[in-house]
Parts: sequence; C-alpha cells; structure tokens
Amino acid sequence: MNEKGFILMLMLIILMCLSLATVTLLNLYEHEKVFANLEQEWATLDQLLVTATAEIVEMIEQQEKYALVSKSTLVYKEGKVTFEIEQEESHYNVFLTSKTRSSYEKKVSFIFNIRTGRIESWQE
Repeated sequence: MNEKGFILMLMLIILMCLSLATVTLLNLYEHEKVFANLEQEWATLDQLLVTATAEIVEMIEQQEKYALVSKSTLVYKEGKVTFEIEQEESHYNVFLTSKTRSSYEKKVSFIFNIRTGRIESWQE
C-alpha cells in the first residue's frame, strides 16, 4: 500500500479547516464589533433623549419665570436634540429628534399633561 500522498493530503485538509475557522472567527469578530458600536450609539441616543426630556419638562413647569420656547436645539457633548413644543388645552405635544456626533438619529414624541405634571404618552 502506497501511503506517501496520504500525509500530504491530510495536512492540506487540516490547514484548510484551520484557515476556514480563522476566517470565520475574524468575520464574527468584525460583526460583533460593529454591533457593539451600534449598541453604544443607541445608548447615547437614549441618554440624549432622557436628558433633553428632563430639561424640557423643567422648562414647561417653570414657564411663568421664563418664556417658553416652542422650537429650539439643545446641544450636549455627545450630540444634539432638536425639539418642538405644541400647546393644547390641557397638555403639551413635544417632538424630539436626537442626533449623535456620528449622525445616528432617533425621533420621539410625548404628551405632557399640564394638570398632573406627568408624561402621559411616549412614542418612538
């Protein structure tokens, strides 16, 4: 029985399997890295929206002291939030658009009840 070519063929198959595993793991690593960056951007967008919402609610509650601005932009270190406030009889409709420095964007609207002083509806 001639076994001279058997070892070479076995080594080539092992090398191909190792190469395939390496390429697959590198591809998986790249996808995980992109996913982690996207998750970070979404967390930043949520943080911007929560911070801006707190500031806007404070502006609405203190509108006797200050004139309420119906449309403006709040600038933070991580990005900016553009808002628009529409006053109705018993509530305010607030529309927010947050944008990170990497140009990721998220839009939110909520209703702020004047009587209760609470946010009643939150839509993303």
